[in-house]
Amino acid sequence: MVSKCANPSCDTPFHYFREGKLFVFEPHERGSSDLFLRVEHFWLCECCAPSMTIVVDAGGHPRVESVQHTRPAA
Repeated sequence: MVSKCANPSCDTPFHYFREGKLFVFEPHERGSSDLFLRVEHFWLCECCAPSMTIVVDAGGHPRVESVQHTRPAA
């Protein structure tokens, strides 16, 4: 259950899907059975979503990461 923004520095409560950005991950655990697939949901509020994203690290764990915006060459 998503209750607040996934950014640890933000306490914005989750109210509606239309605000912010929702991320869905299906973690693959070693030795787990395909019969019991687990889905994890993470949400970034509309203030955090433009500058942050959620990525899966090498260990398979989701984490919040800053987005690096690049400017097009003039």
